[in-house]
Amino acid sequence: AVIMTNISTVGMPSDLIEKDFTTRTRYEGWQFPWFRGVDGMQQNGYAIMEIVADQTKPGHVALQEVAFGDFGYSLDSKQLQSCEVVSRKYHYTKTQLLALTNPDTFAFDKAEVAKVVTYKNEEAASYKEQSLFCVEKVMFRKAGIVHVAWANSQLCDNWIRKPRPLTLGE
Repeated sequence: AVIMTNISTVGMPSDLIEKDFTTRTRYEGWQFPWFRGVDGMQQNGYAIMEIVADQTKPGHVALQEVAFGDFGYSLDSKQLQSCEVVSRKYHYTKTQLLALTNPDTFAFDKAEVAKVVTYKNEEAASYKEQSLFCVEKVMFRKAGIVHVAWANSQLCDNWIRKPRPLTLGE
């Protein structure tokens, strides 16, 4: 639930903006990430949710729950905002990951992505083909500005996408 009020003009009706916000953020399946977030809270004592850009949704945003093992932070942190670096693992198919090398999408580095999608996992040798490939979105502060970069710390020698200041839609 979201309650919107105008703090500079007390008593001003906010029902129109609340209705607009609700219309833009309730799309088919909008409640499922919330259910998984509540489950994570009950199981782990906390849950991580991320608002991501999604041009297919009415408000061009979607909410995603982050699996317990896919969020990286300093374990002795008391506040998330005080962390120097946080990361989130994303799991893509080969086709999805290769599509992100297109300059019109995320412009991931083709050479670095090739290292990820051609890696042969010896532990999974019994499988004919690996179906998901992991990359990490890394966020950190540099001169007081949050930067975002993409990497695979185990397989790549360089950034999959070099650090750049965070903007909505990253």
